[in-house]
Amino acid sequence: MHKNLKKKNYIYMNMDIEGAEYIVLPNMIKKGSIYFLNQLEIAFHHHKFKHNKENQIKFRKIHRELMKNFFNKFLYKKTNHHSRVYNFSKKIK
Repeated sequence: MHKNLKKKNYIYMNMDIEGAEYIVLPNMIKKGSIYFLNQLEIAFHHHKFKHNKENQIKFRKIHRELMKNFFNKFLYKKTNHHSRVYNFSKKIK
């Protein structure tokens, strides 16, 4: 991502990766590739951890990190009983 994209590009990412978002997003945050995105639409698959307290905490931590450091607004829509779609956006200057 760092080699092929520039921060001046408008980059939209749609992520629906069946639970792997809990691995991929922290990695993107750690490596800084999240900074290249202007908009991120992501399906969080809550059913993968319905009764798993550790993953619920992980979701809340990722969500807070996205809002605090990368994006300033989000929309939420429930698509079905298996996932919830969040659309995070930066303000366009």
